[in-house]
Amino acid sequence: MVRLVKVTIVVSDLEEAMDFYSKALQTKAQMLSKGRCAFECGASEIICYDPLLEGDDLGQGWLMHPRQYIYLSVTNLDTAYIRYRNIGCNTIDASISTAENGSRFFCASDPFGTPLCIVEEENITYV
Repeated sequence: MVRLVKVTIVVSDLEEAMDFYSKALQTKAQMLSKGRCAFECGASEIICYDPLLEGDDLGQGWLMHPRQYIYLSVTNLDTAYIRYRNIGCNTIDASISTAENGSRFFCASDPFGTPLCIVEEENITYV
């Protein structure tokens, strides 16, 4: 059996990332080092990583890597949509969408451009 334990999101401002994800995930960050913090997300963790604060020689080059969607499920999609509209997303869909299979979702991106797809928990299927 394989299970996802961590996802690392590269950010250019750890303090801003901590503020955004604390609001988005409705939980507090745990500092791991001067350039990394973790958020509990069910059985997984989301790690925010600032390569410059961490002293990584690659620095901002990390921010140029292709980004994949991070899917998060919520019990109340309507409330989550309102919250995400007010927490500083870089982009957010104009409204909640419904896929052909009935799944309700919306897409947004964090302040650093990481794409997020927020899915209604009761309909977790492919969007």
